[in-house]
Amino acid sequence: MPVAPIPQDRLAVLQRELDAMAAAQGVRSVKRTPTPIKNGDMARSLSMSTRLYFRGRPFDVPAVPWADGVRILERQYDLAMCGQAMEGADGLSDDQMREVLERMLAAYQELAAIFHRNVRPVTRRDRWLWRWLSNPFWNATPQEMGEVLDFFFECLTKSGVAVGGLVRHKR
Repeated sequence: MPVAPIPQDRLAVLQRELDAMAAAQGVRSVKRTPTPIKNGDMARSLSMSTRLYFRGRPFDVPAVPWADGVRILERQYDLAMCGQAMEGADGLSDDQMREVLERMLAAYQELAAIFHRNVRPVTRRDRWLWRWLSNPFWNATPQEMGEVLDFFFECLTKSGVAVGGLVRHKR
């Protein structure tokens, strides 16, 4: 059953009655002044997205989900291990070299998918066609992927909040 709002004039009468009752009991009415919000700019910045420019196209990057951040770190580690293996490539057989290159390719492909999932196009044309446009990170060079990887290391991450020791999942 909906509750009807109390008219303002009736609220003023009720407030005067409460003030009179408090004065009769010797209770002093204290006007509460709102306290300023500390770190308001920092709190607002948590919901802001950062801008990534890739091959001249702008993308907004909101806070990256925590799980994707972990995947990015894992793929970065895989690429570092592949790089170390490539430095000592003289002692690798063809099969071992092929395995290292396949691991490197798999890491780059997963990074491209993660980057594509976490960016939002800025221009109206790109937003309209985003579903049908190819992933711009698929054919990126290793240097470009490194630059985007460095950008994602600087991005904010978001994670689920534990309440009372239990993590609540969406179902």
